Amino acid sequence: DKLAFSRRLASLGLPGPETHDARDEAAPAFTARSPFVVKPARASSGHGLSLHGAGEAIPERDLASVVQALLPGEECSSFSIAHAGRLLGTVVYRALILSGTVAVCFRRIEAPDPALLDWVRCFAERTTFSGFLSFDFRRDDAGRFLPMECNPRSTSGIHFVEPDDLARAILEPEAVQRLRFRDELVLQQFYPALTATQAAALRGDAWRGNLRWLLGCRDVSWQRSDPLPFLLMTPASWPILRRTIFEGMSFGEATTVDVGWYD
Repeated sequence: DKLAFSRRLASLGLPGPETHDARDEAAPAFTARSPFVVKPARASSGHGLSLHGAGEAIPERDLASVVQALLPGEECSSFSIAHAGRLLGTVVYRALILSGTVAVCFRRIEAPDPALLDWVRCFAERTTFSGFLSFDFRRDDAGRFLPMECNPRSTSGIHFVEPDDLARAILEPEAVQRLRFRDELVLQQFYPALTATQAAALRGDAWRGNLRWLLGCRDVSWQRSDPLPFLLMTPASWPILRRTIFEGMSFGEATTVDVGWYD
């Protein structure tokens, strides 16, 4: 619940972008003076998201929606594992290829913004959170990274964690002091990255940069000693791929269409 998340930040004393219920009487005054985003209160993968300039009318929606300040700066995401409020490790990464709003090729940031890391640590501590914890951040006018959304689940950053450490963090979190990362700084989900690149080429968008990453970095599941998970990904994922190819969905929408909260 994106509105509940914003209110939770306020109760925890943590900064976040200004956010209102789209039906609240304060919403029009806010949107009159600030560029804004409109999105369903309960949705993922960019489903139903729209961008608007200051002074534009708030679009009417059938679903409960929020309006949120449109932050102007660079965007990045974080993935953490926490246990009883203690962070075991945090990966910060940036999208290189997008399918809709979902990163399908991504680069780990080796030296993340310390203030961003401190924000994640404070959130985990003040909520005594246990499990996977992910955020999407963007810089505001003052240069601060603020969280646009919270994803209390695994996201693409999980692929950068050493598999042995990931297993220990799940099974024996008390014994883990710090997560180690894989050597690769850039990883991709090859098949959705390929689909996104093909779609960009067909639309006439810039796609050569995508092709460079597509051909130059490792798939998250590829192992020479165990190639079948990578090779069988296409037939195993055909219900998802069919939606992206024939129904015009982004990869993120296609993977969540049967579990999303849309009513």
